[in-house]
Amino acid sequence: MSKNMLRTYGLLVILFMVFTVVVVAVPFVKNGVFVASYLFVLIAIVLQGYAIHKAFSREEPVTSKLYGFPVARVGFLYLVVQLIASVIFMALAAILPLWVAITVSVVALGTASVGVITTDAMREEILRQDVVLKKDVSVMRTMQSKTRMLVGQCGDPSLAKELSKLAEAMRFSDPVSSEALQEIEFELSQLVDELQKAVLEQEYDTARQLLKKTLDTLTERNWLCKLKK
Repeated sequence: MSKNMLRTYGLLVILFMVFTVVVVAVPFVKNGVFVASYLFVLIAIVLQGYAIHKAFSREEPVTSKLYGFPVARVGFLYLVVQLIASVIFMALAAILPLWVAITVSVVALGTASVGVITTDAMREEILRQDVVLKKDVSVMRTMQSKTRMLVGQCGDPSLAKELSKLAEAMRFSDPVSSEALQEIEFELSQLVDELQKAVLEQEYDTARQLLKKTLDTLTERNWLCKLKK
């Protein structure tokens, strides 16, 4: 557990202790309304601790923690609302029916619980989509990097000029892969590897033939990309 998490939990404990001392010291009527209001503040503090745990405790990238702020914010808003409501209920304990205090507090708790669950679920989905997108673009990003490097690795000026056109075409190609593109992207990747090998071994005639095949295959992939949209 990080030091920041420990400090946050410590602040929640201090908040609970201060609240307890204040409401006990103030001459509120100590009846059922008072007890119920006090217990719901305790529940709100526990829920806030849980929300913070869900939002920030996992060992995940910084983006995950940024997405976790809405989760913690729901818990914080509930805690503030419940604190204010409980103080009001305690002040009116002598005339306020118990069922009013309990009903309002239960509704607030239910709303906050649903909020924490749904915002955390949304964060999980966003993170899942981020992972999928990173995987989806990795194949094309790798080929884009290889074709850029080929221009500098080529000792034939005219071929290098053609390779720069390939690198440019690869750069502007849709980077997102899909199952429908797996076969042609595998073929394209194989061609890029063979092209790289031919350039490094200075087999420029072979490289020109492979370059044409690579461009044709890339054009076919681009066409398939447009079809699936």
